[in-house]
This record gives sequence, structure tokens and C-alpha cells, in this order.
Amino acid sequence: MQKIVGKELDKLGTLLSGLEPLERVNALAKLLPYILPKKQEVTLEQKEPMTEAQRIFRMEQLKAKLNSSEV
Repeated sequence: MQKIVGKELDKLGTLLSGLEPLERVNALAKLLPYILPKKQEVTLEQKEPMTEAQRIFRMEQLKAKLNSSEV
């Protein structure tokens, strides 16, 4: 199944170029939900504001994590 889909995807550019401009736009619009991530609402609840010391500590944690993930 994966090989079949792969072959069809390889042909996609040629197929799209053979369409009229309006048909091409419609086809691409229908494919977008499979390519772009879905929009999701994100909420953040913080019960109490952080103190200055907590903010500094958290910033140092995040910097360390960022530096450890760099190659």
C-alpha cells in the first residue's frame, strides 16, 4: 500500500500541472488538511504568579535544556 501511495505522490506534480488554474487551486485546497497541522486551542492556567527567583530558576532550566539539545 505504501509503495502505491508513494508512486501516486511522485506523479502528483505532473497531475497538478495538467489542471486548469482553478482546478489546481481546488485540488490543493482539498489536500491542505492532510499537510498542515490542525489548529488547536491552547490555554494556560497559572494559579499564582511566579516570584522573581522562580522566574530566574525556570529561565536557567530552559537555557540548560536548550543548550543540551544543541548539536
